[in-house]
Amino acid sequence: MELPSHFQKFLSNVEPTNNQKAEASTGHAALRSRLEKDDEYKTYFQDSFLSGSYGRDTAVRPIRDVDIIIVGDYPEICWKPELALFHLRRILSKYYDNLTTQNRSIHVALSYVEMDIVPAIKAKDDFLKIPDRALQNWVISNPRKHIELSTAINTSRNGWYKPLVKALKCWQDNRMDDSWKPKSFLLECLVYDYATNSPIDSIPKAMEGFFWFIHNKYKAHREANRFSPVIFDIGGTGNDVAKKWTYQAFSNFMDEVYHSWSLSYQALASQNEAESIDKWRQLLGDAFPVDT
Repeated sequence: MELPSHFQKFLSNVEPTNNQKAEASTGHAALRSRLEKDDEYKTYFQDSFLSGSYGRDTAVRPIRDVDIIIVGDYPEICWKPELALFHLRRILSKYYDNLTTQNRSIHVALSYVEMDIVPAIKAKDDFLKIPDRALQNWVISNPRKHIELSTAINTSRNGWYKPLVKALKCWQDNRMDDSWKPKSFLLECLVYDYATNSPIDSIPKAMEGFFWFIHNKYKAHREANRFSPVIFDIGGTGNDVAKKWTYQAFSNFMDEVYHSWSLSYQALASQNEAESIDKWRQLLGDAFPVDT
C-alpha cells in the first residue's frame, strides 16, 4: 500500500522545524555579514552563498550543519589552501570561540547551530575552486550548479524530488552503519541519476523504483569488481564523488539496497495496512507513523 497520509505525516516528521530553520538562518546571516563588513577581510570578500543539504533544501531534522561558501579574492598562485584556511580562521576567531580547521572548511560550533565555512576562489566559467589540505591544492567545484539542478529536477518532477531525497536520507540513517553508508552528497547524486531517468508521482513508489534502479545499474559492478564505481559529480566538474567509497562499503550499500527493494516491494504489494506500515517502518524507522 502507498499510504499517502502516512507518508505525508512522515515527511512532516523529518522536516527541520521552524525553530531549527530560524536558528540556522540567524547563524549564517550573522556570520556572512561579519565577514563582508570586517575591516580586515572585506578587501578579500567577493560573495557568499549557502551550499550543502541546507542550501539545496534536502536536509532532514535535525539540521546537522550549515555549509557556507565564501568567495574570496585570493590569488591562487600564492594563497595555498592551508594559508587561505588559516587566514579565514583568524578572521572568524574575532567573533567565534569554538573553531576547528577541517580539510576544506572552518567549522564553527554555536550552542544552536553548527556551520562549515568553505573559502573559494573563482575559476573559469561559473566554476569555483575550494581548498583541499590533504591534496595541498585547490580543487574544482560547482556548488551553485548543484542547487540549480536540484531545484530544476524538483520542479520537473512536480515537487517530489526533494521529498524523495529526504526520505532516502532517513532510510540510509535507519538502515546503515555510519562506517559504510555513503556521504550525503553521494547519495544525492545517485537519487538525481534515478530522477532524471524516471517519472516520480509518489514517494513510496519512487523509493521502490530507486532501489531497483540502483540494484540493476550497479549489480554487475558489485559482482565483478573489487573497487567502487566511478560516480561523477552532477555539477559537471568531472570529479568522482565516490573516490573515497571503499569497495566493502559499496558492497554493503548494494546488499542493503536489494534487501530494501524487497521490503518496499512487499510494502507496496500488501493489501493489509498494518503489514504495510510495519514494512515501511522497518525501512524508515520510528519517524514513519503507525497512524495518522
